[in-house]
Amino acid sequence: ADRPDGPLLDALLASVNGTVLGGARRSMALAKDLMSHGIECVVTTTVEAAPGRWLVAHCAAALGNDLAHGLDTGDWLASDLGLGPAVIAGRCRLPLQPGLGFRFT
Repeated sequence: ADRPDGPLLDALLASVNGTVLGGARRSMALAKDLMSHGIECVVTTTVEAAPGRWLVAHCAAALGNDLAHGLDTGDWLASDLGLGPAVIAGRCRLPLQPGLGFRFT
């Protein structure tokens, strides 16, 4: 497939970060565009509190790939608002019910 020119699009893998890019919608739009040009994408946190990590986990799942995303940064915080998604052996489970899955502690 033809790809637009530019230094970012010369990559084979891109890291998409919602905090840096302005939110989940913009991040997912960019990721879908990159993937349509054959560029694999992962999503990463910017050391967000638990609600942000839940959102990033949902974005990672929505990409539908089996790549390692940057989600397990909760331990970098001195304290948090609640529990983030548990990452066990490189995987996390998302809730089946609607919503992010975040609960205040």
